[in-house]
Amino acid sequence: MLAKILRIEIIFDLQDYLLKIASYIRTWLANLHLQIKGKIVCGPRVHIKISENGMLIINGELQIGTGPNARFGCFDHGGQISIGPEACIKVHGKVKAFAGTTLEALGGTLEIGDGTYFSGNSLICATNHIRIGSNCAISERVTIFDDDLHHHFNHSQDILNPATPVIIGDRNWIGYGATILKGVVLGDNCIVAAQSVVTKSFPEGSIIGGNPAKIIGKVAASWSYEGFVARKSQEKKVLNQYSLKE
Repeated sequence: MLAKILRIEIIFDLQDYLLKIASYIRTWLANLHLQIKGKIVCGPRVHIKISENGMLIINGELQIGTGPNARFGCFDHGGQISIGPEACIKVHGKVKAFAGTTLEALGGTLEIGDGTYFSGNSLICATNHIRIGSNCAISERVTIFDDDLHHHFNHSQDILNPATPVIIGDRNWIGYGATILKGVVLGDNCIVAAQSVVTKSFPEGSIIGGNPAKIIGKVAASWSYEGFVARKSQEKKVLNQYSLKE
């Protein structure tokens, strides 16, 4: 008799527990804003975390954790999307974030344009506003911040180093290991050399490098990822023709 009573109590406790979980999930979903007018493609070991009132808006296609490195497990994770309360990540068109890439909006908005891709182990972290234009090539281990991620205050408790938006124009090429800090505005068709630290803004067509970065040249013409792929395809055809002749 006692065992039967205990079983009944356990069943009721389990039902109450499951009802609480269901209520929590309904509340979480009610506060979660997920707008996908297209699709999201995730590779292995991808983590997606969206806080209450956070928003992930995909107007096209987002690929994350994919690419040639995904199958080798080269990085600590396949890819990561993290959105804080009241924050937003917006994707326009087709965007590729290869394995190891982290896209974070701790606050404010992170916005990415069509045709842009991120190589492995890059970190993009927005607390105010980061906008990356269309057809940008972001190499491995690139970091982009719009905030110092720690604040200094005066005697009136005013923030002395607030977050400042980062704007990266269309067709920018960001080299391996480069760091772009808050307040930077890069015009269209810029090239950032590997390992550069960008602390100020530069006009359209600038080639910049160094720490801190400065202008080291000018871009002669604009480029696009589609053009790069087309050229590689043409080169492959030419090589195949030579190999057939041999």
